[in-house]
Amino acid sequence: RVKSFYMGGGTPTTLSAEQMDRLLGALEEHFDFSGLEELTVEAGRPDTINREKLEVLRRHGVGRISVNPQTMEDH
Repeated sequence: RVKSFYMGGGTPTTLSAEQMDRLLGALEEHFDFSGLEELTVEAGRPDTINREKLEVLRRHGVGRISVNPQTMEDH
């Protein structure tokens, strides 16, 4: 059983809210997340996060969003 899931390795939040919803839904269909203790999504760039995407993440039980600190300075 999956206990921890981290979706990252880039910036998955560049996906649209609809794409993210479909991806997370497909993962839930194919993997047993009933014992999941942690579900994290990487948001490598703060400009890729919006309310619609946050609502999708919340609906799918995402409890942590990882924002890369090196992206806090534009230049």
